Amino acid sequence: MQTLNSRIKKISSFTLMMIFNISVFLLCLLSFFKINAQGINNDLLNYNLLINKAEKKYMEGDSKSALLTYKKAFRIIDGFTIDRCNALKLATKLEEKSIKNDCLAFFHKNGACKEFFEQFNGMKIQKFNRKTPPTVNQKVLKIVDSLFTIDQNVRKDRSNPSKIREADSSNFECFKSIISKFGFPSEKTIGVVCSGDKKKILVIDFRRHSLLLHFSQARFDGIQDILFKALTNGSLKPIEYAHYFSFIDNTIYVTEPVAVIDDKKYMILSEESLEKINKSRAEIGLFSVQDHIERILFKENNPNEEFIMLLFPGVMNFMNAPVQLKEELKKKFVEIKKQP
Repeated sequence: MQTLNSRIKKISSFTLMMIFNISVFLLCLLSFFKINAQGINNDLLNYNLLINKAEKKYMEGDSKSALLTYKKAFRIIDGFTIDRCNALKLATKLEEKSIKNDCLAFFHKNGACKEFFEQFNGMKIQKFNRKTPPTVNQKVLKIVDSLFTIDQNVRKDRSNPSKIREADSSNFECFKSIISKFGFPSEKTIGVVCSGDKKKILVIDFRRHSLLLHFSQARFDGIQDILFKALTNGSLKPIEYAHYFSFIDNTIYVTEPVAVIDDKKYMILSEESLEKINKSRAEIGLFSVQDHIERILFKENNPNEEFIMLLFPGVMNFMNAPVQLKEELKKKFVEIKKQP
């Protein structure tokens, strides 16, 4: 009897261990399939792909489908300021109160100015007298503000590059310290930025943008890892990441695919290189080179368009280049027939 009980206990222990091991294996397998080859969570990747689709629908003149696509994207994650701004404009135009109010709630949560909401009717937002919005870390915000002030002041006199480099290096060390203590200063951490009259939301935080731009241009050790982690945790949009990364290596995503030569536009890439570059872009949720060019042309054709797409700027201008160089480039590049 004792032997039988002992056997039962051993079998039970073995069974429990097997169940535990299988559970661990399934969790690891699930985690694997949630991450793509570049280490980006599939939810974030799907969000970015939906945003790309929404922008394309809008360029095609289908505002209703564009707004529905935005709505699907926001079910996955809260989203980025620029995407919420575009969705808000469409929702206001199409009188879709549900998503309009959802976007306004997003901006309130992320610290938008009280004056911004005064232009909208039917949105009840309480506690405007609250000094600190729920997600904004005032300590981090003050540090980022101070770094930006240093960044701008040192560039008022560009006669001393070593002084600028020294200031950028010091700022970078402080920026890394922020990340280690509080995480990357994302929109959720430092809030959205209002315009001077406080009636508009700026789609990109110029303070953080300036800092990251100069850190990337300086190619400081560790900046590549910081940018990638910010991309994978949803703190940077794919186009932002690709733009900053272009100062480290501009052959991976090619964020300036268009060249202007003698009032004509050319794609600087060969047909053979497109497949590889588009694959790299797709892995981080960035639209293809062809779609990038389409956005550039759309923006140029519609200079007064309020719908915003980040392009940074996407175009290289060879207007003042020597004649011989222009002719060589014309032979090398592919002319874009779809001109404004």
